[in-house]
Amino acid sequence: MIDVVMCLIVFYLIVGKLAADNLTKVDLPSSTSGVSPDSTAGPVITIMPPDAPAAPARVLLDSRPVSMTQLMYSLREIANRTDAPQVQLRADRRLAYGQMRPVIDACREAGLPSVRLTTQRASGGGGGTP
Repeated sequence: MIDVVMCLIVFYLIVGKLAADNLTKVDLPSSTSGVSPDSTAGPVITIMPPDAPAAPARVLLDSRPVSMTQLMYSLREIANRTDAPQVQLRADRRLAYGQMRPVIDACREAGLPSVRLTTQRASGGGGGTP
């Protein structure tokens, strides 16, 4: 019985790791201008396409899935604890603005004066943000 439980634990650890790696892959829009991101620029909000066509977009805060309510509380904490709070927003290029707007509105309502949109460097271009 213990062997079976151990096998199940190992199986779920491996499957969980594979799912987590696949969870944060985002196809960013490209840009030919911009600056490289500062590593201390604050937390990263990632907006991913929904799993189903009618479902809302998936939101991750520093690679952890969060609901809009959890995101709002976390953003308020960030806004209250730092002098110049800012976040980096990574959104998949396939998302419509309407799917990103609730997250941008949550940043604004939490009191964040700066939200940086992250893009990837366009091939043959200048210095877009990676």
